[in-house]
Amino acid sequence: MTQLLTKSDIEAIRRGYDENPARSQSLAAEAYVEPKWLKVEREAIFFRTWQWCCHVEKLRRPGDYQAAIRMRMDTTQLPKPFQLNAVASSDWNLASDWYRWTVNP
Repeated sequence: MTQLLTKSDIEAIRRGYDENPARSQSLAAEAYVEPKWLKVEREAIFFRTWQWCCHVEKLRRPGDYQAAIRMRMDTTQLPKPFQLNAVASSDWNLASDWYRWTVNP
């Protein structure tokens, strides 16, 4: 995966990043438009997270696929005082329902 990337590529793309989200900036524009970064994202993120989401009968034509997404709050990213509350209360375990749709390219 990283054979396409040099150390300078990685350093350039993370300029402006800070572990503190309040000080962090967006990634460099190249992260969103260059094919080498798409390949990295596919291998590091998307290829590891695909999940079964429908039966083949839901796909009407060859090439159709069904997408699904849900969101959840990552309580480890909260400020420390809120993390304590999140551990102590199930009210902080927030996640959405699945949203599913068929894509017909």
